[in-house]
Amino acid sequence: MIFSEALFPASVLAYPLPLIAAALPFTYLMRASRAALIYNSWSNYLSSMAYLIFGGLVFLGIGLLAISWAEHSARKRGLLDKKVM
Repeated sequence: MIFSEALFPASVLAYPLPLIAAALPFTYLMRASRAALIYNSWSNYLSSMAYLIFGGLVFLGIGLLAISWAEHSARKRGLLDKKVM
């Protein structure tokens, strides 16, 4: 959350950290909230929300793939013995 512009803008961070901030979906939620509430800019709000939704779906997909891989690996090693579903 420290890299997501919740506390301060990403532009004041050292070089590689703004790249991390740009990859986090929560950054775009903070930008969208700021655009709608402070600046009353609906075009910036909608573009930030689009990035937020896209980034959230990407991270959801990565998370589901990681969980699936971990479960498959654990079953293969015998750490999980029965399939629940």
